[in-house]
Amino acid sequence: MGDQPLDVTDPPLTRRELRRREEVARAPQPAPEAIPEQPPPPAPIPAAAPFPGPRSSPSGRVPQWAIDEAAGRPVQDTAWRSPSRPLYDWQATRDVPAAAAYVPPAVRRRSPAKRFFRALGRAIGDFFGGLWNLIKFLILSAIFTAAIWNALTYLAPGFTSETGRLLASHGISSPALNPVAPPYSGAKPQGAGSADGKAPPSGVEESDHHLGTPAPVPGSSNSYAFMGKGTDQPFISYDPCRPIHYVVRPTNAPADSAKIIAEAVSSVSRATGFVFINDGPTDEAPSTDRPAYQPQRYGNRWAPVLFAWETQAEQPMFTDNLIPGSKTTLGLGGSMAVTVDGKDAAYVTGQVRLNAAALGTMSYGTDGYATVAAAVKHELGHVVGLDHVADPTQLMAPSMSGQVHDFGSGDLTGLAMLGNGKCRPNV
Repeated sequence: MGDQPLDVTDPPLTRRELRRREEVARAPQPAPEAIPEQPPPPAPIPAAAPFPGPRSSPSGRVPQWAIDEAAGRPVQDTAWRSPSRPLYDWQATRDVPAAAAYVPPAVRRRSPAKRFFRALGRAIGDFFGGLWNLIKFLILSAIFTAAIWNALTYLAPGFTSETGRLLASHGISSPALNPVAPPYSGAKPQGAGSADGKAPPSGVEESDHHLGTPAPVPGSSNSYAFMGKGTDQPFISYDPCRPIHYVVRPTNAPADSAKIIAEAVSSVSRATGFVFINDGPTDEAPSTDRPAYQPQRYGNRWAPVLFAWETQAEQPMFTDNLIPGSKTTLGLGGSMAVTVDGKDAAYVTGQVRLNAAALGTMSYGTDGYATVAAAVKHELGHVVGLDHVADPTQLMAPSMSGQVHDFGSGDLTGLAMLGNGKCRPNV
């Protein structure tokens, strides 16, 4: 064999083979088979946005129907939710994109007139409702107070008489508080009173018991004196079983005069137990011969005590001389007493005459109000029966020192004795 290369060649073609190839080349060629067209490749499917999960409220709570809806379970609509359940832009489902914002419908509002009348109706209803509740409260309170008062009248008569006395001293009086006969009014009836027409019928407004009780006296003192002496008791006083009426002539009165008089009346009433009733203003002028019975002016009863602020023209003793070391009269006070057959002496009316100029000037000084009030109390003490005493610590001293502004222990002792006097039904 050796190392020579081996030549490989194709064998020569025979005539038959050549003829066959030629015939094949001459034969008609069949049409090439059509290749079906391929469809275009599908467009890429965009990635779906992540599902936000079950719908929830703005507060983050997920209701049960939202969980059922996300799980594909049937959801039953409730009355408080619309069947379509509109979505807000922060909510979404598989069928509603997140960008579909919900626009709430317009809220229906009442007209201003309807709103006004609706509010007015509520206000009127509230007002009358409150008024009715107040009326019920007042009625029940009045019934309760009347029941308590009637019970105390029988169980503690001293308490009710003291309360009625204090109220009457401030101008508050009624038959329920002071069980006395109603006062007479108008002109004196024919044939009533004294034969000479100088006195009213006896026992007008008389009660069968003392109307009040004097307040307890702190300590004891003999520094008191009385204006007069009775036939059956060591003094003359007003009838403690009937009220003492008084009137005020406001002419020339200084500032706070009404308050000063009310304070003086209250102080004397508390110390004596006398019941004072304010009959209001009057135009009667004071005088030394003032009638005790004036039926045309005050009705068929004794004339009331008169308070009057006078000028020097009316009373020459009332000067405005307040120079240190000088003296002036600040007031005059006293009462008129009557008797029945020479006994049963009692005061029936009186006057408190006050120096308007001097007291008006004093009211502007240091302790002016207290000084003027002390002067009025002093004169009212004379009216109910106290006289002057030499003790300068008592308010009934003849001269004012400017240091004593209220009744002392001696004054209070005397006033309490006057308040415990005898009733005078025949006067």
